[in-house]
Amino acid sequence: MLNKINFEYYEVDLLILSDDNFYLSQLTTNVNIKHSPVEVKMLFSPLRKAAWISIKQKQWKFIKAKIEIAFRSKIYKLLNQHQKLYELWNIQNKLIPTIDGVYDVAVGYLQGVSIYFVVDKVKARKKIGWIHNDYRLSNMNNTYDEKFFNTLDAIYSVSLASKESFLSVFPQLSNKIKTMYNIVTEDVIRQRSEEEVVFDTTYEGVVIVTVGRLHPQKGYDIVVKVCEKLCKDNVEFKWYVIGKGPLQKEILKKAVQLGVSHRLILLGEKENPYPYVKACDVYVQPSIAEGFGIAVQEAKILNRPIIVTDCPAMKEQIQHLHNGLVVRKNAESVYEALKLLIENPTMRKQFTDTLSHSQYSSEREMQTLYQALGDSDTFSKQEGKLVT
Repeated sequence: MLNKINFEYYEVDLLILSDDNFYLSQLTTNVNIKHSPVEVKMLFSPLRKAAWISIKQKQWKFIKAKIEIAFRSKIYKLLNQHQKLYELWNIQNKLIPTIDGVYDVAVGYLQGVSIYFVVDKVKARKKIGWIHNDYRLSNMNNTYDEKFFNTLDAIYSVSLASKESFLSVFPQLSNKIKTMYNIVTEDVIRQRSEEEVVFDTTYEGVVIVTVGRLHPQKGYDIVVKVCEKLCKDNVEFKWYVIGKGPLQKEILKKAVQLGVSHRLILLGEKENPYPYVKACDVYVQPSIAEGFGIAVQEAKILNRPIIVTDCPAMKEQIQHLHNGLVVRKNAESVYEALKLLIENPTMRKQFTDTLSHSQYSSEREMQTLYQALGDSDTFSKQEGKLVT
């Protein structure tokens, strides 16, 4: 999204809350990178690193706070991830300073800490939050979140399904939320997909790829079970997963238990996943819940045969039997769909041809973005300063 902004009229600061972000290399130099204050680094770093930074900065109160956060994290293990997030933000919020300056617009581009930070720590004439998930299924604390959403001037969801889910929890915010699909740079995706050869070109089996963080909502329990079924059918395949997350050890353990560790390959997070997606025979997104599914959009741009589960947001992108397959959220359904595509190269080609004739344009989304920023015209001559 930031790479497509008209920088003739906008000055953009991007505040990085975490240094663990290799996607910055893809960002235009027109964006001013603002690294988080040292207080944020101390509070969001592992305990040992935070202690070292605190000692160097002679900020003893942060060592105490970090120990309290670590201790409470242990106590909050019984809470879900989002509930723990709220409890820890209450501690962190007291120690993080407000960002200097006043912005025209401040954007919290992800539900959770990003929005909390913009509401509590950024001064701006207008504040906007983005919702990227299926809020109803996210286990987030709507009572806690509501006060932040009420403070925002506008909220944007990344799909109609995401918006409907949000409104099922917050119907009183219907006048505040709109939909803006994720903005992708299709020319960059195609160009970067040519950067390297990533698979053994001599391999004659079926190559399957999934991209997504290793999280329960992404359906990796389905992936492992499908691998077992394909192995029992003596299908020659390799299933590559790109992403990192809390389920890595669990997935690897399950793969070993089921005897599919030689077929299911976790590649970790990749700064450029596009060559992997382009090289696959079938792209599979077995998610239990999705806000939009940008990885599916990227697979569509690369014209790959696609299987998705029937999350409402997925059905906004894939029309069953037209440009891919939409199946139920269980291993048997995904397995049957994969078998169908593996045994039917004609169907794979049909989906590829359909996608190759599709038009991808972010013009409408960019127009919506400029309207969100306060301009009615895409190339408005009103200058503005934006932080995200």
